[in-house]
Amino acid sequence: MATYYVDPAGSNTPPYDTPAKAANLPATVVAHGNSTPGPHTVYVLQGTYNSAFVLTDSDWANSNIVGVKDFVFLTPAEKGDVVVSPEGTTYPLRASVADITVSNITFTSNGTVGQILFSTTGGVGLVLNNVHAYDAPLQLFNFAAL
Repeated sequence: MATYYVDPAGSNTPPYDTPAKAANLPATVVAHGNSTPGPHTVYVLQGTYNSAFVLTDSDWANSNIVGVKDFVFLTPAEKGDVVVSPEGTTYPLRASVADITVSNITFTSNGTVGQILFSTTGGVGLVLNNVHAYDAPLQLFNFAAL
């Protein structure tokens, strides 16, 4: 199990396991977590990220992604504090492993994908707490069957 930090002003130093070594983008932490046994916890500091959470590796099962206002007290972020908004054809949140909890994050789409969240688990075990989604050209959620 690993804990990771994401901060737009972080030093971007692997293994991203302290606030001082925080990754600058969610995708950086996801790539690192793909090669590390899970489950994982990711704390994402307030800011806007032109990146995505594409959780397709089995090491992400049973993981938590949490938007926070600070790394000291891990104060939960509020609507619009943590914004994940990738450009291009990437879903802001794609989950193809079960039992992932996402909390306190706003997702939007600046690209052509047309959807905010895509889950190939059929939504099994996907828990969204205080998650906000907007500006989806086609649809907010797409849950494919197992």
